[in-house]
Amino acid sequence: SLYAHLSQLGQAPVRALQHIRALNAHSSLAEQLGIADRQAVLFITRIGYLDSGQAVELTHSYCRSDYYDFVAEMRREG
Repeated sequence: SLYAHLSQLGQAPVRALQHIRALNAHSSLAEQLGIADRQAVLFITRIGYLDSGQAVELTHSYCRSDYYDFVAEMRREG
């Protein structure tokens, strides 16, 4: 995996920023995902950062809205 490889290099991300947005799939994306044209999908952009703040990962994903479950846990420190 990418994270295992980066870890072996001593360059594993320590934090990531992930943006999730709903879109309507265009015809070629809908065909690739096996869904109807203009059906809602989730577009996810993820940027992983080193402790220094340097970005080392950029991922773009399209997820079928009927298969994706988003869960977030929030905690307050201090």
